[in-house]
Amino acid sequence: MEVARAARAWFAGLLGAYVAEHGSLSLRALERETGAAGMHQPRSTLSDVLGGRSTPSWATVEAVVVAAHRYSGSPGEPDLRTWQRRYQRLDDLIVEGRIGRRSASDALVRNQGRTWPR
Repeated sequence: MEVARAARAWFAGLLGAYVAEHGSLSLRALERETGAAGMHQPRSTLSDVLGGRSTPSWATVEAVVVAAHRYSGSPGEPDLRTWQRRYQRLDDLIVEGRIGRRSASDALVRNQGRTWPR
């Protein structure tokens, strides 16, 4: 789980920097702004995600990026494609961290019914 923790911390750092660059919203303000954008996220969820304590859903990431962008008054739409790529990298890092720790069900699926190790 060390890899997952490091991956979450990396992503939380990126997301936190984005929020800071767009007005340094408090958690309360960020909660309010996600609601105003029609994408409400509870303060506890925002705290866990920005603190690297939990892996965010894509809906949470999108809500934070859109809310911070709106709050700052930046023109146009936020660059969600970049955030989708970062989110995919987060997922890849977490999955890569699980390699070598396969469960019995993973082993059965990957080895076409044969148990692992042989």
